[in-house]
Amino acid sequence: MELIINKLNKNQERASNVFFDDILMNEELNEYLRQWENEYMFSLGKIGLFKTEVAENLTYEQIKYFVRIFYHVRGHFYKFLWCLGNNAPDQKAKKLILDNFKEEFGENKPSHETLYQTFAHSIDPTINIAEEFIKEEFYLDFLRKYNIEHTRVLLANSWNYKISAFSAYERLDNTDYSTLLKMLRCFKLKNPVNSIFFDIHANAKHFDMLYCDLSKVWHDEKETVKGAFMFIASHQLSMWKLLSDSVLSQ
Repeated sequence: MELIINKLNKNQERASNVFFDDILMNEELNEYLRQWENEYMFSLGKIGLFKTEVAENLTYEQIKYFVRIFYHVRGHFYKFLWCLGNNAPDQKAKKLILDNFKEEFGENKPSHETLYQTFAHSIDPTINIAEEFIKEEFYLDFLRKYNIEHTRVLLANSWNYKISAFSAYERLDNTDYSTLLKMLRCFKLKNPVNSIFFDIHANAKHFDMLYCDLSKVWHDEKETVKGAFMFIASHQLSMWKLLSDSVLSQ
C-alpha cells in the first residue's frame, strides 16, 4: 500500500510540474507575442496610408484605387488555406482549415467575398469585384509576388512552421483590420462606407482557435515559431508599404 501511495504521489508531482511548466511556457509565449505585435504596430503606424492626416486627404480616385487593389491582398487567401489543407498531417488539422474555409463562405450569412463587394459598392457602385476576380486588372506585380511568396514559404517548410505562420497571419488580421477601419473612418465621402467586412475581421477570434497548437510548437520548437512570425510580420509590412506608395502615387 505504501508503495502504491508513493507512486501516486510521484505521478501527481510529475503532473503538477508539467502543469506549471506549461504555464511558464505560455507566459513566455504571450510575452513574445505582445512584443512582436507592438513592434509590428509601431512600424505599421509609420506607413503613409495609415496616418490620419494622409487618409483624411485622399482623393476619391485614390480611395477607389485602394478598394480595387486591396481586394487582391485578401482575395487570394484561399490559396494560403489550400496549401495548409493539402499538407495537414491529420484529421484535426484538416478540420481546422476546413472550419476557416467555412467561415469565409459565411455559413448562413453573406460570404466574405459578398461583404467585400458590398463595401466596394458603398464607395463606388461601378466597381465589380466578380469581374476583377476574373480579369485581375488591378492585381499588381507586388501583390502577385506577395501572395506567391506566402505559398512558396509555406510549401518549403514543416507543418510546425506552417501552423506558426498561419497563427501569425491570423493574429495580424485583428491588428491590420483595426488599422484599416481607422483609415476608412477618415475618408471624406458623401455616402457612408459599409465596413461590415472590416468589422468582422477586426474582431475575429481565429487566432484563439490556433493558440493551443501554437503553444505546443512553442514548447518544442521555439525558434520555428519565431522564424514564422518574423517572416509574416516583415512580409506584411513590406506589402503595406508598397500598397501605400501605390495608392499615394495616384
